Amino acid sequence: MISCRRLSDYSTISAEMIYKMILESPLESRLTKGEISFFQFYSEVKALAKAEIGFDEFTEFWNDIFTENPEMTELIKKLKSCHRLIILSNTNQPHFNYICQKFPVLGLFDDSILSYKVGFTKPDPRIFKLTIEKCATDPANIVYIDDKIENVEAAKRLGMRGIRFEDCGDLRRRLGS
Repeated sequence: MISCRRLSDYSTISAEMIYKMILESPLESRLTKGEISFFQFYSEVKALAKAEIGFDEFTEFWNDIFTENPEMTELIKKLKSCHRLIILSNTNQPHFNYICQKFPVLGLFDDSILSYKVGFTKPDPRIFKLTIEKCATDPANIVYIDDKIENVEAAKRLGMRGIRFEDCGDLRRRLGS
């Protein structure tokens, strides 16, 4: 919604309407699945929102929606000392590139499975099957953490241990750390 509010400053259309036209339509999903380039996404968004905005400015506020969670950063560092860490994310290329530059802790992850690279998103079972293959272990040995219950349930259906993220304190307790 942050991006939609900022985009509405360049448009006569409200942030709520922009949200519905972009984020509640197949448009963002196509970007997240890697079906369209970011420039194509920008062009379609600009036309739909009737926005007068350049590509660079759009890119800047499209990406600048993330904040670091210092408690999570510390937990990742602790987990890295004794576990293999893999990112499984519904994301798009500009967002992933941006967060990798802005948050060095992501460099601690051993690997990643990204929706825009593989062509499907959580909770599609195929992305979880790729995760199991990449982990090269029994699914029961994989702990999958996500804030969306439908993703946690999808992982559990394939035999992974799923934890719904609510806050770092709860996650620490559930991981036993």
